[in-house]
Amino acid sequence: MGGEKLQAFVTGEMGMQILEEIDHKQLQIKLIKTIEVCIEKKDKMKFEDKQIIKNSFSLWICLLAHEKGMFEIFLEDSSINSEAFLLGGLLECQEEEIRECFRVSLLALTKTK
Repeated sequence: MGGEKLQAFVTGEMGMQILEEIDHKQLQIKLIKTIEVCIEKKDKMKFEDKQIIKNSFSLWICLLAHEKGMFEIFLEDSSINSEAFLLGGLLECQEEEIRECFRVSLLALTKTK
């Protein structure tokens, strides 16, 4: 599901109901850890790995845009190395497509705040 479709879904009635029922902090941690595992692979990524990263990242960006204070939690949570995560995705990932996904998504997030 692309970023625009996901955003449209979560702003609908069913999407809002789902968002109210989940533990946003735990969801954020799981998404970050999933992305980290895929990014840390030094081998060329399979198509499926790229899709997992892109979809997880899109969901995380939507979570940040929807839930105030989540980015601050991301920065302050001791179980997440936020600096390494962001720099890893923007600069160190072997896949240009993933680096671009990070760049475009984070840029879009800055425009929503």
